[in-house]
Amino acid sequence: MYKKSINYFIIIAAACLMQWHSIQFWINQVGYSGVGWSLMLEAVVIWYWWSSKQILALIASLLLLMGPIHEITEPALTNIKHQEQAENLNDIDLAEIIRLENSLKTYEKNSESRIGWSGRIDRIQKQINEINSQIKERISYKSNFDFIESSSIALAQVLALLIIMTAQALAISELRKKSKLIISDNFDKEILNNIEIIPEKEIRNASEKPSLKIVKNHEENESELINLIPLALKKVMLRDKINQAQWCKENDISAKNLSLAKTHSMRLSQHKEVAPASELTRICEKLGIVKTENQGML
Repeated sequence: MYKKSINYFIIIAAACLMQWHSIQFWINQVGYSGVGWSLMLEAVVIWYWWSSKQILALIASLLLLMGPIHEITEPALTNIKHQEQAENLNDIDLAEIIRLENSLKTYEKNSESRIGWSGRIDRIQKQINEINSQIKERISYKSNFDFIESSSIALAQVLALLIIMTAQALAISELRKKSKLIISDNFDKEILNNIEIIPEKEIRNASEKPSLKIVKNHEENESELINLIPLALKKVMLRDKINQAQWCKENDISAKNLSLAKTHSMRLSQHKEVAPASELTRICEKLGIVKTENQGML
């Protein structure tokens, strides 16, 4: 129960974190309909991972990550861009200062012989001071900007998003496996109720030692009987406290044939290799899958 709660927490927390960044990204791209785009993409990612469609889930996950990664890296990329623009502006401003200083020298020289140049000289000097002030501000901003630190933080956040997305996918996969087991147990409940383990004292007294006996008496076709193999095997292993490999060794049954027998119906429908009929019969006999007297093998 504790592990299941952790899985749910990871899925929900990861989805909330992704949406925190993703919704803003999609709103910037397509307007307020971006909320629907982002939420639908999140739902598709979870559904694909739950359905074990790995390739589609991976593609959808990359699309979902695009928004958060863009939102996280944009500040660092903007700062870098501003630095490049600042350097270009400084070059332009320095060239402008040189031009203004040449004009200033000319005006000052002219003022020595004629009056009326003081206003122009003051305007030129003011422009030069303003440009120098702007250059100093850019230089100060550049000195305070740490490219390595900014890039490292952005990279760490991107890696964290990838780790979180991977954890979410694993959590979904874990819940899906547990859900399949629950569904399988519920589906087989009716069959399980018709199988019981023979008490050990009855086995000691019996001339033959079947592992299981069947409670219900209605007719079963061959396919239904074979489908009982996994359930019967599970009960035998629980009763005797052994694993599948030990049971195969004790009963001289090929591990491969037992594995094929457990998935017989599925493999048959998919036209894959199945265990030989003689081996299926032998496995049923070893498991003691029997019908009521005079009804043959179950």
